[in-house]
Amino acid sequence: MQISATDGKAITAINEWLTAYRSENTRNTYHREFKRLSSWLWAVKTSFTEIDSDDLSRYLTDFALGKLDLDLNRQQQKKRSTVTQARNVLCRLFENLRREGIRADNPMDAVPDVLVDEGTPSTAIASAQERANWHQSYNTWLNSPAPEFGMRANSERSNALAVFVYWTSLQRSELAKAKMVDIRSDGGNQWFIWVENTQKSKRTKVLIPTSAMKAIQRYRISRGLPEIPGDHETDVPLFARKNTERALDPWTIAHILKSDAPEMLEGVRYMQTSISKLRKAFVADGVLHGVPQFEIGQHIRSHHVVRHVAAQVSTDSFGESIGKMQTALTGALP
Repeated sequence: MQISATDGKAITAINEWLTAYRSENTRNTYHREFKRLSSWLWAVKTSFTEIDSDDLSRYLTDFALGKLDLDLNRQQQKKRSTVTQARNVLCRLFENLRREGIRADNPMDAVPDVLVDEGTPSTAIASAQERANWHQSYNTWLNSPAPEFGMRANSERSNALAVFVYWTSLQRSELAKAKMVDIRSDGGNQWFIWVENTQKSKRTKVLIPTSAMKAIQRYRISRGLPEIPGDHETDVPLFARKNTERALDPWTIAHILKSDAPEMLEGVRYMQTSISKLRKAFVADGVLHGVPQFEIGQHIRSHHVVRHVAAQVSTDSFGESIGKMQTALTGALP
């Protein structure tokens, strides 16, 4: 099969895209998926510019079943997390081709989830009652008296982290890199944070809803900082270690969410928390409050997660916004 000029351009764009990633582990993971798909495209006599959603669905299904493994003695069904990772890489790969003008669409947008039977679902969505109790728990904390200035209480950090992750869907690596100076105001009452993307020279603007900002302000008081971040705080991490101003690493962030953050009211663990569980809880709440799925996907930067969660949440509501959803979940925060 001869490579066309257009497909050669696509391969060049993909290689440049892969090279732009700073993390060697990320580059290796993405490159491995690129090589696997390239081999499959060659075998079925199609290309990066011609492949459609049906072809990609067949590719992912074969991958999930282990049919793409070259060693026949080692062919076995893949874990759900492995298939999800492959799907996410392909979403980003074809989105890059669309952004570069090489493709008019991202065919992965129309590819349904590949069902992998592992007995129990990974990262299950918290029930509506669990989420309601969790919201009541953190609302009680947000409306409690401000912490003592400079006391650096663990509970203030863990609670602020859980609330901030729920409302912003930032990943562990993004939270670990973020500085207080990255939090900015639009000149009014709206706040956002600039998040460093894994690609070079690219930052993403993420909305910080009122509840998340109030959580950060409480946490700042506990750290002995003024409520409002300043332009000079270029070296002040968004989340710091207990007794120093050194940034938390991604592993510690995950540990805090898993071990500390759920217990926010009278020691009761209302909802298991992790980056993934909090993100899915936010999506489920958004769907139930009628927030347009596209708006949710834009906010959490993953339309795939929204489709996955929405398929499991039934609702007749429509037409709300993230702002209205927050009002419904938090009441009138002072």
